Amino acid sequence: MIDTIRIKIELNQLPENYYSFLQSKIIRKRYFTNEFGRTTLICNYENFYITLGLTGLFITGSLTRYVKGNTLETAYKDELFNGLLRLGIDLMIDIMDAKVLRLDIAGNILTKKPVEEYFSILSSFKRTERFRHTNALTYSNSYRKILFYNKIKQLQIKRSQNIDQILKDNNVLRYEYRFCKTNTLQRFLSINDVTVHTIFDNYEKLVNSWVDNYLSIDKSNEPKFFDEKVFDKKGMFYKQLQLEGIKALGGMNMILEMIDISKKKGAFNKYPNQITNIKARLRSLMNNPVLVKISALNEELTSKIMMFGFYATQ
Repeated sequence: MIDTIRIKIELNQLPENYYSFLQSKIIRKRYFTNEFGRTTLICNYENFYITLGLTGLFITGSLTRYVKGNTLETAYKDELFNGLLRLGIDLMIDIMDAKVLRLDIAGNILTKKPVEEYFSILSSFKRTERFRHTNALTYSNSYRKILFYNKIKQLQIKRSQNIDQILKDNNVLRYEYRFCKTNTLQRFLSINDVTVHTIFDNYEKLVNSWVDNYLSIDKSNEPKFFDEKVFDKKGMFYKQLQLEGIKALGGMNMILEMIDISKKKGAFNKYPNQITNIKARLRSLMNNPVLVKISALNEELTSKIMMFGFYATQ
């Protein structure tokens, strides 16, 4: 489940003459000298990007790819842990005490329909900006990022990994949850210094956050056909008419895009709380069991992500 990881080791935690060791260990390397004459060693080891300078040793890369050789397969906790131990031995560092600066939790989901069809059911997510791309959907702010994208198309574009013929003919939806900053991880785990050791001590909690954040995304459900039951409760008929209006305008995601465009034009400057109120009413309408039913796409993707998270922690 852990994909990209970025770690830092302080200079005083490195063995003596480590600069010379790394120079001799890595064949392909380069150097960068800043305006103050300070030199940083830059190199690659396996699929990791490494820099060593006055601020410490930084290592960034996909842990899953290091362990599995690709990012299509799933690497489980023990495999990831042993892979990091092996990396630490190879680079002569105590990697378990390294500080974690970034962490991506990710999984590949086989879907019945083309990946892009599932983007339409994923609506707004609290305190993030939603961006729809050709083969991807992202939610982001300065602290975290959520991505959904077509994994097969991504690999075909990059041509960085061989794709198994069986998988090539399948729909593979990639879902990633990124802790983009150190303090995001610190707040989530309630720990001041998050180390590699901390990550594995809290592995189940991190995987559960991957599931929970997906569940927290508002989903676009399908309006039910007209039913006389809407007359049983005051105001329900008018709510159904509102839902039909949302549908006629292109659905909830189209309404949210209209709101975002209007916001950028300054339409809500006088009453900024209107945005929150409108989204709350939309959310209430789209989750009313009398008026809507869960779409087949929503039901499928939700069950598969929950199952994926369950098995990842066993």
